[in-house]
Amino acid sequence: MAEHAQTPTLTYDNLPTGSTLLREYDGDDGIIITAPACEPDRFVKRRLRRRAALPAAWISAGVIALTMLVFGPQAYAHRNTLPRWTSLLATACCALLFAFVWWVRYLELLQHAREWLARSTTIGVKKEKLLIVAILRVPIAREFLRESVRDVRVVRNLRKSTFGEGPPLDALQIIFNDNLSLGLMVGRDPIELNWTAKTLKEFLSRG
Repeated sequence: MAEHAQTPTLTYDNLPTGSTLLREYDGDDGIIITAPACEPDRFVKRRLRRRAALPAAWISAGVIALTMLVFGPQAYAHRNTLPRWTSLLATACCALLFAFVWWVRYLELLQHAREWLARSTTIGVKKEKLLIVAILRVPIAREFLRESVRDVRVVRNLRKSTFGEGPPLDALQIIFNDNLSLGLMVGRDPIELNWTAKTLKEFLSRG
């Protein structure tokens, strides 16, 4: 009995481990990566809290320095008449200032993350084409030639990489030969972004 060749089937995997990314292989040189819409989980929130700490520290330090510049000389002149608990009060005020600025900054980042993680992104490499279906400022569905892609990389702060535009979150950035730049999968885990960038580079190089 003649053996029938099996038709390659499409397989879905959640990679990297623990992520919500889906990948679909199409032969040896085709792949579709989907980042489905999701809510910020505890890992995203923890990362955003850490990211909010440094700006909060700089802002708090600036406010404290300005306060010392204005009131410091007068406080020093009357240092012998100030209550003993003055230093404790000042320390508590500094800590409260930092906590307030940090919390406001964290809530701002969390709002950005919620907005962007609610948008799904699909990126495909098939034959000679790069396919992108995503919601950025407006929904896009575009095809590009493989040869038109200059670089695929991960940016740790999309706002810095786009000269003030976009949210201050991590993203996958695809840069084309005509200097068009697309920030995709905004707010996703850096491990997912790095895996996606590496995988896309691998499949784009097979063309």
